[in-house]
Amino acid sequence: LVRDNTGSGGVEQAFQELLSGHPGQVVVARDNVGREIPGERILVEPPRPGGEVVLTLDMDLQEIALEALKEAIERTEARGGDVLITDPHTGEVLAFVSIFDGRFASLSAINTPFEPGSTLKPFTVAGLLKHDIIALDDTIDVADGDWTFAGRTITRHHQGRMTVADALRVSSNVGIAQAAQPMTRAQQYENLRDFGFGGLTGIEIPGEVRGTLRRPDLWTGQSPASLAIGYEVSVTSLQMAMAYGALANGGRLMQPRLVREIRNSDGTVLERFEPRVIRQVISPRVASSVSRVLEDVVEDGTGKSARLGSFRVAGKSGTSRLYSADVGYEAGAYFSSFVGYFPAEAPQLVVFVKLDRPEGAYYGGAVAAPVTRATMEAALAARATPLDRAALLNATRVSTTPVARPAALFASVPITAPVSSAKDMAFPVGLPTDESPRLGSVVPIPDVSGLPSRVAVRRLHALGLRVSRARPGEILGTEPAAGTHVLRGDTIRLKVRRRIDD
Repeated sequence: LVRDNTGSGGVEQAFQELLSGHPGQVVVARDNVGREIPGERILVEPPRPGGEVVLTLDMDLQEIALEALKEAIERTEARGGDVLITDPHTGEVLAFVSIFDGRFASLSAINTPFEPGSTLKPFTVAGLLKHDIIALDDTIDVADGDWTFAGRTITRHHQGRMTVADALRVSSNVGIAQAAQPMTRAQQYENLRDFGFGGLTGIEIPGEVRGTLRRPDLWTGQSPASLAIGYEVSVTSLQMAMAYGALANGGRLMQPRLVREIRNSDGTVLERFEPRVIRQVISPRVASSVSRVLEDVVEDGTGKSARLGSFRVAGKSGTSRLYSADVGYEAGAYFSSFVGYFPAEAPQLVVFVKLDRPEGAYYGGAVAAPVTRATMEAALAARATPLDRAALLNATRVSTTPVARPAALFASVPITAPVSSAKDMAFPVGLPTDESPRLGSVVPIPDVSGLPSRVAVRRLHALGLRVSRARPGEILGTEPAAGTHVLRGDTIRLKVRRRIDD
């Protein structure tokens, strides 16, 4: 963000001195009425151009993320949201989009922490496995679905006995909270801290906040259960993306990279930033075990709306009530989120989506998961995105039956909210996520006539469509025509009038 030639936010502020350059000086001679005398100009100091900051952002993925978030905010009437796309192996931030109240420079992904709810549960399970406290096939008895702990009752719409893996797959608050009981407070705190919560990620732009992770000596009797299911802790969207990157890459927490290198005005590289591992949080074995459960979350759990037809996706949805220091928990206000990575067996991208105060349907699996899926589909359809296509061929899903994929158009479909008593609402412990409506994957072709070719291509890619004949020129229309309903993945031909100077 630049105001009056001065960086006032983001990368521009962080690298103001490098980017701004230096103005030159010249002495001019003037006559008795103040007019400059021709030829009487002396250059004292030539101007020096500024340097260059090379970002890790991918232009196509950035445009895909922007279009996906704008469409989601419009459809759900959310106040804002974030979409992040990262490389789990290098920590590179490939897309970074934050919108709040119509502002595109809010940086809410690093400066607006929130209680994550169920998206934190995989890290609780990872900690239990790391300390050999439980196994995924251990059984938990959630009885009638209610559990009273330290004077508060946690309610969930699941009953009877289930394995730890099933508790994570169906997002059982009672199941995960009970499974976490054997953890000591020190183990639980250190586990969340090691995944990066409560600390700065180290991204190269100002304004990042730590979120909140209190020391165990400040906990109440209810804190262990609350933390296990994603409450009494606040995180940023970037922290969540990096933590899920550790699950995707074999257990390594990476420092996020937004800047690849910096150069001076003549193009000489002054500094190149290499991938940096902060710590090995969990073993590759534990990371793989949790990832397999998160695959089941998408295949047959609360994240079905993020399922891709061609590749397996691992991910988790979350829904949490919005809290502010002034009014406490705001009635009817929620954060809806979903984090996914694909292909699940050899992840190349992590996609994080969060929506702030969506209207109508608000469950993360209903409103955020479809945005994640649409972003992944568009990334696959775009030819220039930084995906290893050869590796993707090896990860293609083998299936003899078609996958019924829900479309991203059902976000306004109402979902019956859980009935909670007043005492339950005073101690929020997450919300059940019902299976979302399963609609078709048909999308209408947008009208891109008159748009610049690059913009038209990106809008079509954002819908998961492929494009042929994407050459420069004036866009006259498409074949099939605008308004025609086609399947995601279909190829659209652009009608282009070549410029005279082409």
